[in-house]
Amino acid sequence: MLSMSAILYAIISYIGWGVGDVIGMINGRKVGAIRATYWNYLLRLIFFVCAAPFFISQIIDAPTNMIVLGLALGVLATIGNVAFYKAAQLSNPSVVSAIAGSWGAISVVVSILVLHENISWIHIVAISVITLGVILATLDTSTIKKRGIIQQGIWWAMAASIARGIVGAFIKFPSQSIGWFWTTLFLAVPFTIFASLY
Repeated sequence: MLSMSAILYAIISYIGWGVGDVIGMINGRKVGAIRATYWNYLLRLIFFVCAAPFFISQIIDAPTNMIVLGLALGVLATIGNVAFYKAAQLSNPSVVSAIAGSWGAISVVVSILVLHENISWIHIVAISVITLGVILATLDTSTIKKRGIIQQGIWWAMAASIARGIVGAFIKFPSQSIGWFWTTLFLAVPFTIFASLY
């Protein structure tokens, strides 16, 4: 059963992610998806590198497979973020936010089918209803019927949701093994390298 502190952290994370998405969409439309995401990750990476000496004890004996998993999830997170900003450039922001915001449901499905976790039907129904409510509240179905860039934006948003959902399902493993700090740092490394070479 989830503790109140876990629920509180989840709510804070959800709000922070939503605010970040809005800012990301604005910047993405102005300077482009890759550049907007690059500055996001670069600033984050600089902060974490400066703070790394205070967390060095957590990484000294870290399992190699957890480090590799953290970096692999960083690649997926990169794909998800770039896809989201790309979708925001091509489609209606409300449609993009609704579709990309359904990543929590993807995480639940992956957790059940791949990780074989025991999640109660009450939790499944609750998450499904919330996700459906978000989509129905913000989705303009008339835009989906249109062709061209709107349709492309929807596909990008779906890619963002899937990538983020997979990250959400597996992120607990490196977090529990090497701590939240190094996990977050490893999430930022792949895209920063990619964008620097882009």
